[in-house]
Amino acid sequence: MGATSQSTFTFILGLFVILFALELIFGTNAFNLLQKRKYSFRNLFPFELAQGAKRWFVPFHYIFVGGISLSMMAFGYFYFDKLAAMNEISNVTQIIGSILWVIIGVTQFLLFVLTLKYPRLRLVVMGINVIAVIGVSSLLGTHYFNLFGGNHYSGLTAIITYIPAFVTIILIVNPNLYKYTIVDKRIRQDGVLDITRPNNYAPAYTEWLVILVNAALFIIINIINLVYF
Repeated sequence: MGATSQSTFTFILGLFVILFALELIFGTNAFNLLQKRKYSFRNLFPFELAQGAKRWFVPFHYIFVGGISLSMMAFGYFYFDKLAAMNEISNVTQIIGSILWVIIGVTQFLLFVLTLKYPRLRLVVMGINVIAVIGVSSLLGTHYFNLFGGNHYSGLTAIITYIPAFVTIILIVNPNLYKYTIVDKRIRQDGVLDITRPNNYAPAYTEWLVILVNAALFIIINIINLVYF
């Protein structure tokens, strides 16, 4: 397949940013209206944006997070295809990189829709996401570093690309992440959530930080693609 045009990458990046912004803006506002309190990124999970919001937001929630994930997967496919078309990477690296982006997209979607019925499953999903992020970050960081000096990439480009890998490693070594405290949570008939949970709840805010790292990696690679191509 030939190299993808820059307009395609610009469209994917724009779609991602718009959908991500809509999810956060509409999600938090819909939550605040029903719950009569502000949504807290420190002790509430991503899926609770929809669970604690009015019903009209739920289908939009799936559309927004589904579109976000699809845009990430599409970018991964087209970007590694572009690198392969330019003979910068092998076909094996292309396949591995594309698969890792699919894993990132799928697992991020699951973090937004899986409930706490199986809390340890959420940890597994987040762990898979983290491994994929470390994989993409390290793979592309090493790629840029290997071509540094002999091609158009800079050393700073490689260093910046490695940052998401280091950040995710720091996040997963937090011991509080694995202390799933007993969470008293019930949904009243009026849709209001009664939750007894620490103000700073590591399993919840870590998921948001991982999602933020996913977004940062996506945007970093997009910027690199726009600058160097």
